[in-house]
Amino acid sequence: MKLLYIANIRLPTEKAHGVQIMNTARAFKQGKDIEITLVVPWRLNPIKQDPFLYYGVDAVFNIKRLPVLDLIPIPFFKPLWFWIESVTFSVSAIARAVFEKDAVFYTRDFLVAFLFALFHKPIFYELHTLPQKSSFLHNFVLRKSMGLVVISNGIKKDLMRFGVSEDKILCAPDAVDLRRFDIVISKEAARKTLNLPLDKKIILYAGHLYKWKGVNTLIEAAKKLDADMLVYLVGGTAEEVSKYKIQNIKYKNIIFVGHRQHQEIPLWLRAADVLVLPTSGKEKIGREYTSPMKLFEYMASGTPIIASDTPAVREILHETTAIFFDADNPNDLAKKTVFGLSDCAALKTFSKKARETVVEYSWSNRAANIIHFMKNILHNNGTVLRQTSGNTYKELGEILVFTKTDFWRTLIIGEAIALLSIPVFQNIKVFDILARYNHGLSFFVIGLWLFLLPFMTVAGLYGAYLLGMRWRSSIFQIGKYGLIGLLNTFLFAGITNLFIWFTDIARGWQVIFFTIISSIITITHSFFWNKFWTFRAHNTDNGRAEYIKFFTITSATSLLNIFLLHIIVNVIGAPNGIDPKIWVNIALAIEIPIAFFGNFFGYKIFVFTHHGRDAI
Repeated sequence: MKLLYIANIRLPTEKAHGVQIMNTARAFKQGKDIEITLVVPWRLNPIKQDPFLYYGVDAVFNIKRLPVLDLIPIPFFKPLWFWIESVTFSVSAIARAVFEKDAVFYTRDFLVAFLFALFHKPIFYELHTLPQKSSFLHNFVLRKSMGLVVISNGIKKDLMRFGVSEDKILCAPDAVDLRRFDIVISKEAARKTLNLPLDKKIILYAGHLYKWKGVNTLIEAAKKLDADMLVYLVGGTAEEVSKYKIQNIKYKNIIFVGHRQHQEIPLWLRAADVLVLPTSGKEKIGREYTSPMKLFEYMASGTPIIASDTPAVREILHETTAIFFDADNPNDLAKKTVFGLSDCAALKTFSKKARETVVEYSWSNRAANIIHFMKNILHNNGTVLRQTSGNTYKELGEILVFTKTDFWRTLIIGEAIALLSIPVFQNIKVFDILARYNHGLSFFVIGLWLFLLPFMTVAGLYGAYLLGMRWRSSIFQIGKYGLIGLLNTFLFAGITNLFIWFTDIARGWQVIFFTIISSIITITHSFFWNKFWTFRAHNTDNGRAEYIKFFTITSATSLLNIFLLHIIVNVIGAPNGIDPKIWVNIALAIEIPIAFFGNFFGYKIFVFTHHGRDAI
């Protein structure tokens, strides 16, 4: 099975889900019949280390980086930049997926799952949380995904309430690489290595400092402990750590360590007397949805655990593997911490049982369960794609093909349309309107337009291809013709508007002259695109006759459009309050349907009619 794991993540990253993604990809590869590629965005990254070395993961799979528009380093409008990066990555991912033969796709990113479901790609979607309200888009993804992998039974139950069949859901909690935590070192030796005090009790938390993680509960509990009980918090961004240090500067027994590389975490866990999992129960993500990797790392470390008493945590831990405290209750946490530290024999029993239990939560077991789940669904659904070599599909007696040539031509067409639209936008005052809000906004919009439109055209034509497979093959042909028609429209409008822009003339016989020149260029351009791509009339010996017919039909529709343009621009004229340059473009827009339908049926019936052309 060829599996592409699509992950919108900067590698390597300080965030914990980088560990999950890398270890999951490695574990997928353990299947002898699995060919795995991890697909990630090409982003700016201050961490220059190789991802395999950074996470300590064997380099048994490939990492493919896709181009994205990465504006996230800009220090303002962060949500906007993240949205743009997510969209461009998702578009790049679906563009790559077009040419993957017999591939299955796996992701934990909603936008990726949405696009792949929209394009009928076999996508398996991993969920770590759910929205408070189920929207149309979420329902679409849940319905169209081949299978859903969740990390807790809380998510599974809510999905079933949304109407998702239980057979479509696999509960696969997070896991741990047991080898990394099977270290032969004593607690004292670990403390010496990390330069920690040997004569103090150390209570440790490792993870992010998000509110729902319950860090505030641990901090408040720490304030109630004796001075010889030190609370270490390992993790968090530099900004988070700085904020918490300032807020708690007078408490000497609360130490914020900040981010540490993943390879160092086993030492920190071994150095502690007790590990705390203070997950909050106030939010559903912490109460019912979470399956924190640090919990499994805690269990693998052999160090005793004190954990919040929440349904999500109770799915993994029980009374023989941990001490529980009331979630969000710092007094109870402080009390249970003192109690636990005073009973070393009980703590050792708990930690031993936790170490035995966590064996079943390895990345290998998790990946094996997911692979088994996917194969069952693929088997029950029959052949995933009706696909043969060359990316061809049999449909209603015709061979329908979306080739790499189609992809690159469509990408070029999209970029050409984007460039040709600039004179149009200039004359209809789009850039003037943007400049009123922010002078630099015009340049940003132009850059975004030039980058996104090519991928949007590819998505549009591929959508026509999918519709052609499902209903009528002519839909794909119409899609190609529509794309060439759009290019011709912007070629015609772009050249005309370029003349208007340079001459500042938007009415009179000069405008008609502009349109005649534009028409001649557009007609010749249109002939070759439609002959060799839309209608695929390659093997003909009557090219001259075809061009005469083509020129006759196109000239007829062009003359009709020029006459209408003259009536609208020169006879009727621009109404009061409307700029003549804008009025010319309104006239051009009115003519589009006439040119589209008139030319299409003329070409198909009278021009490219021979029986020797390639089937589509």
